[in-house]
Amino acid sequence: MSGPNLTYHFPCPGCGESVALPPYSRLGWAGSSQFLHTAIWPILFLCPRYSFIREVPKSAVRLATELSIGQTYSMNSLWGIEGDCCLENCCKRHSIYSYGLKDSDPNSILHTFMSINPHIPCLGGHTAKFRREHLVVNRLTMS
Repeated sequence: MSGPNLTYHFPCPGCGESVALPPYSRLGWAGSSQFLHTAIWPILFLCPRYSFIREVPKSAVRLATELSIGQTYSMNSLWGIEGDCCLENCCKRHSIYSYGLKDSDPNSILHTFMSINPHIPCLGGHTAKFRREHLVVNRLTMS
């Protein structure tokens, strides 16, 4: 009989639901006593429940057991939405993260993202503009 698994997670900045991080991903990796963040933090996060994007700082990541972060953990996956700004010749890369069911269709994640008409600051000094056909959605594996 094994004990509960330890997982790093952060609260969704919209609805507060606990979002589990994969042990290894482009966001970072689970160390012995901390989550070792990559340089991409803070991340932009799309709350699928309330349909808005907010920044999540690396300080929001905490260690918890699967049991303490609720039953929804086992049903949800972390998703990455990536694309370049399509305003004139900008082409600056943007990454936004969200959560959804493990068996979600990437198109449903993309639909939620595009339906909110996201206003994300671009490194080019303007609001980023996205085209659906230039966006890619991938599930970040949890194991």
